[in-house]
Amino acid sequence: MLRPILSRTEFLAATILRPATFDQRVKVGEFCFALGCRRTAHINEYSWLDVFCFLLTSMIHAFSGLELKPATRLHRLDHDRPQSAAARAVR
Repeated sequence: MLRPILSRTEFLAATILRPATFDQRVKVGEFCFALGCRRTAHINEYSWLDVFCFLLTSMIHAFSGLELKPATRLHRLDHDRPQSAAARAVR
């Protein structure tokens, strides 16, 4: 059975991401987490939804050239209204 909360190590293993690459992307603002949280997020705790969203975003980035920093900024600004953020990102 899958655990609902993943540690940093488990998240990195699930996404096949090196720790240095992950840390750099977080530092420059290309990651945004806590999607679908039912409670306050804690440091180094991730959900399977975070894994799915990371993989989906990576595929969209690879095939369409989605810019990660602006997409992350939109998510942080409009995390309560994801539909409006998605609509603006498409424009």
